[in-house]
Amino acid sequence: MARYTCEEAIPLNLFSNEESAFSSEERLDPVMDTMSDERSWGRNRSGRSFHFSSTKYPAVGSKPSYYTSSGCLLFALVIEVVVIVLIFFSIRTFFWTLTQRHSEKFYFKAAVTGDAGVSSERLSDKCYFNATVTGDAGVSSERLSEKCYFNATVAADARNCSEIGSDMLKRGGTAVDAAIAALLCMSLFNPQSMGIGGGVVFTIYNASSGNVETINARETAPRAATQNMFENKTYCNDANKASYIAVPGELRGYEMAHNRHGRLPWEELFEPSIKLATEGIKIGKDFAEAIEDEDHKLCDNALCEMIYSSKKIWKENDTKPFPKLAITYKTISKEGAKAFYDGSLTDDIVKDIKAAGGNITREDLMYYKAELNEHALNFTLRNYTFHVPTAPFGGPVLALILNILEGYNFTNTSVSTENKTLTYHRMIEAFHLADVEKSKLGDPLDENITEIVLQIVQNMTSDDFADGIRAKINDSIKQVSYGCSNGRDDSGTSHLSVIDKYGNAVAVTSSINDA
Repeated sequence: MARYTCEEAIPLNLFSNEESAFSSEERLDPVMDTMSDERSWGRNRSGRSFHFSSTKYPAVGSKPSYYTSSGCLLFALVIEVVVIVLIFFSIRTFFWTLTQRHSEKFYFKAAVTGDAGVSSERLSDKCYFNATVTGDAGVSSERLSEKCYFNATVAADARNCSEIGSDMLKRGGTAVDAAIAALLCMSLFNPQSMGIGGGVVFTIYNASSGNVETINARETAPRAATQNMFENKTYCNDANKASYIAVPGELRGYEMAHNRHGRLPWEELFEPSIKLATEGIKIGKDFAEAIEDEDHKLCDNALCEMIYSSKKIWKENDTKPFPKLAITYKTISKEGAKAFYDGSLTDDIVKDIKAAGGNITREDLMYYKAELNEHALNFTLRNYTFHVPTAPFGGPVLALILNILEGYNFTNTSVSTENKTLTYHRMIEAFHLADVEKSKLGDPLDENITEIVLQIVQNMTSDDFADGIRAKINDSIKQVSYGCSNGRDDSGTSHLSVIDKYGNAVAVTSSINDA
């Protein structure tokens, strides 16, 4: 059966004896045609469930046997027109009211955006009936009100990567397949933020079971690392910067996620990015700015070719190939993640790191293992349940911030009247105070601090603890000191969100931890 999107509206011919442009199972209004079967369930922004049921409309203009005269036929047709028009406007009025009450947005099944994917547009102009595909202002040049997406949601920080993920879903892949393919692409467009030399955390929702799990594949310290190895050394100075290189976990994370939830062949996930790396990608603004900022630090090693082309620095909109990465991707696609950790690529990786002054060994790579948490940390806020990665990730910090702010009972007027300055002050103070608690977190896998970390996480997700933190916020003045805090802003991180047509969802944060 034909499907009609917002871009493919077909006029309804009311006075034809032929079958209507829309069959009996299709919506009168093409904008509301969200059905792939007899009914569709959705959820609006407030979290309230609502249900659409497709009605069996008779083909408009057909002649039932009881029409005995042209006058009767005309009268019947007029009645049909009136009924259809009334139904049409009733539906439109219903949805207009619904959207006006809920931030003027349509989110019927799923809408996921990320990394400024749609930040340049008014979200009230958009319709998301089953799903959306966006990435890094990748839709900023067109009105999203003229686009509807029915089967896939991929939000990456580069449009090409969102499209690659979407293509994997069209091939019958899972949300995890789409995520891995998109992440491999993102390593090309934003290598200053993430890549296979970094680490990753997956949060995976299984729609059939309702379970949410996480995969921790962040970097780990080399075996040669010691607790005091950076004493009397200036942070990240040129003399010791290679000693900050940790054991990468990215590919082991991809491997575990794919083994548990993948459907497409591993090799197929690499194909689009191998092609891009071979032919070249157009350098974006963020990558170009990173090259300009870091060129003086990188040109004394193998990364020099990343920033120079024939002794000329790469600029925005230049087409840059990644021939060596293309070869590496081909090897990993055929041999699996083992090629990186205990295979044909391992010795070269260790050699390059040691040449730069790092202390990673083959054994560090060989024994690296991603960690599965079968049940993500969760907390409840009003009618919503949040599922997040626990320590050492930021899930507990998010829980604390939201619980602190919940006590202020913010409303629309909190940010739309003269009260907004106070609202922003409270939010900023909550961020500062939560950052202090974040600095206390450690890795619960370290047996020496496991119990301490678990107690900190319990505190940070507690309503009573949030009440105590909120009591420290002075509405009249910024605090002079917040206690022990990290004090550094880091960079070098990217995020990806995917929802497939079955409702399975994946959120991935990947980073090379460029501090």
